[in-house]
Amino acid sequence: MNLHSLQHRLPNNRRTKIISSLISLWLIGGAVSLMLTSCAEAPKAMVMPPAAVQIARVSVEPFKEKSNYVGTLKSRKSVTLLPNIEGHVTEIRATSGQFVPAGATIMRIDSRMQTAQTDAYGAAADSVKSDLATARATLSSMQSTLKSRQANLEYTKMQHARYQQLSLEGAVSQSEADNWKNSYTAAQADKEVTQQQIEAQKMTVQKMERNHQQAVANFRAQKDQLSYYEITAPFAGVVGDIPVKVGDHVTSSTQLTTLTENHPLEVYISLPAEKAVDVRPGMHIALTSTDGRQYGDSTVTFISPTVDANSQTVLIKSLFQNSKSELRADQTITAQVVWHVHDGISIPTKAVTQAAGKYFVFVAQETPAKKLVAKQAEIEVYEIDGDKYQVKSGLKPGDRIVTTGIQRLGDGAPIEQKSDLAGKPEAANSH
Repeated sequence: MNLHSLQHRLPNNRRTKIISSLISLWLIGGAVSLMLTSCAEAPKAMVMPPAAVQIARVSVEPFKEKSNYVGTLKSRKSVTLLPNIEGHVTEIRATSGQFVPAGATIMRIDSRMQTAQTDAYGAAADSVKSDLATARATLSSMQSTLKSRQANLEYTKMQHARYQQLSLEGAVSQSEADNWKNSYTAAQADKEVTQQQIEAQKMTVQKMERNHQQAVANFRAQKDQLSYYEITAPFAGVVGDIPVKVGDHVTSSTQLTTLTENHPLEVYISLPAEKAVDVRPGMHIALTSTDGRQYGDSTVTFISPTVDANSQTVLIKSLFQNSKSELRADQTITAQVVWHVHDGISIPTKAVTQAAGKYFVFVAQETPAKKLVAKQAEIEVYEIDGDKYQVKSGLKPGDRIVTTGIQRLGDGAPIEQKSDLAGKPEAANSH
């Protein structure tokens, strides 16, 4: 009996109910069959292919125990240039930021009046010098005259004695003897006069020498004063901001510019008192920027013998040559102090996940079926060193860890080494 025959043999209302029931049973049966089929096929849909990842083998390398501190760079030579005189700026020869050698002219101040005054003092000194030369020449002439008169005195003395003897013997007249006596007396008088003139001239020369010394000193003072109108670099360094301009009137309190020597620089670092005991002179301190850029090492030159009462820190100074002029005075940098070096394990930061304040990695383990799975392992770390974590515990040399694609992994997830890295696993702490 089929649906068509029932339509003819049953009443209409009863026939309608039976047909509706049969249709409902047919629909329910189809749905149940579909669900059973889906359930049977579900396990096949849950089977996931292994995730392709990079795997690195953990090894041991030197591990540095270090601390970072804020360091401030200070110039060992830095000066604010002020004029020693008053006047108007006539020339600015340097520019802000320019490196100038020692003695280089930075700017000039109007020196016309001082130049004229210096020239006048110079002329006065030359005049006194000329007078002194004349006085010395006169003295020299007098001394020559004295020698001549001394010779004449000795000759007349000898003749006087000779003729006096001849007169006694009657060989010459008394008048001839008296003539030589008078000549001798006159020669004595001439010598005494010349000696007096020489002494007086010596006094004149000494006075003129003092006058000349004073004139020269006055000239040099004016010349030194003139040098103040030229502002020069007292040492080699970098010119700072120049707030004045040509034509400005400046006084001895006007700041013209600054000059700073940036080679070398001193690094001022404040260390906790308990850490300072491990610092020693000659120790190297690495300098880096806030973004990790390496500048080089500085050398500890000073350790304060006292502790700051407020901060309980100890000031240390280190010397940085700054040969590449990368750093400047008053700049703040990161000073990295290495306390100890020993062997340890470091792994890439990209291989580590964090959850609830804990650190995890995925260790690649081989199943009995020779398949790889990622097993999550908790680790303890010291700190980040660049792009690596220093591992305290949880890993050992030889362990293989997943370094890429860890966001897609769960504990026990199947994995495989990427084909382009097959046979070439990277070292976990290689650079």
